Amino acid sequence: MTLFGNDIGPVDAVGPLISADGRVSGLVANTRLLIGGTAAPLLYVSQRQINAIVPYEIAALTPGVRDVAIEVERNGRIVDSFRRTVARVAPSIFTVDGSGRGAIAAVNQDGFLNSPARPAPRGSVISMYLTGTGIPLDGAHPDGSIALSAGGTPRESLGVRFGTVEGEVLYVGYSPGQVTGLTQVNVQIPRQETVTGRVVINATVGGEFAQNVGELFVWVQ
Repeated sequence: MTLFGNDIGPVDAVGPLISADGRVSGLVANTRLLIGGTAAPLLYVSQRQINAIVPYEIAALTPGVRDVAIEVERNGRIVDSFRRTVARVAPSIFTVDGSGRGAIAAVNQDGFLNSPARPAPRGSVISMYLTGTGIPLDGAHPDGSIALSAGGTPRESLGVRFGTVEGEVLYVGYSPGQVTGLTQVNVQIPRQETVTGRVVINATVGGEFAQNVGELFVWVQ
């Protein structure tokens, strides 16, 4: 999740810190983000923005019924707070510019970033990245854990559609070397001739669409 505000972090932005136990720390530059009372692993902290991973512990709350307190703590003092509803999944696809709209951050089968200059061939495999896919089948790992191998298949079914055509999902789970809040999806692009050029793409997790339906795309040749 990303939180915007005023004076919610240090003047000079700080990236993630890895604690002694090899996990992304929940304390950066004397700043914590408490979600349901649990310190969230922090990926980025600045005066006006915090990027964090929602702790697995809030899954114990009843989805859609109970809400959770979100509190910004600076130097041991709560400086801002609000509440949000708990959801079982809330899928979002990462985009190239970080806006949540436009070209998704997809890697072609040849290892290059998907772009107008490097479209993915029909029938090839791309890797795309999501968050908000919920608790994995193998259970919740400690918050902020780094994935050392494949695994972490979501409990909810996942599908990817190119325009109106369904792609074949070959892998969905952890992205090795990245924090476990990130879900990697390897999907084969359909071979239909209609799937070409700038193709609208979206994903569903447990029947829930990723945000910004119709506003995300990938380049296909």
